[in-house]
Amino acid sequence: MHNPGKYNDACTVAREATDGELVLLIVVGGNKGSGFSVQGKAAFPQGVIVDTLRAVANEIEKQQNANPCKTTECAWYSVAGPHPPAYRKDPCG
Repeated sequence: MHNPGKYNDACTVAREATDGELVLLIVVGGNKGSGFSVQGKAAFPQGVIVDTLRAVANEIEKQQNANPCKTTECAWYSVAGPHPPAYRKDPCG
């Protein structure tokens, strides 16, 4: 399964380096703009991809809510870099 998105080459590198069954690469504000690519060793039902993304979002939110702070040590920063105000309100103030 391959979704040839803007970052397909980077997704291929990640898939080959990790030998992952499924790789979802999401880029916000990259050198090709924002986009995503999906690659897997086999076809995955869309539900698996949606459930995986939902689980990741839930974990990010859980970490973020557990550590609302004013430094780069917060969970959101460690997962996604500096708070992107255009995409989500900064939980640290």
